[in-house]
Amino acid sequence: MRVQPGLPAVSGSVNTADQFGVVVTVVFVLSVTA
Repeated sequence: MRVQPGLPAVSGSVNTADQFGVVVTVVFVLSVTA
């Protein structure tokens, strides 16, 4: 799993960072492949 450095520090929560990271990753991949 790829983790962007800024996410954990901003969220302050591992679970929140993971969920947000997944959403960002999915949106990013879709935007690139679309």
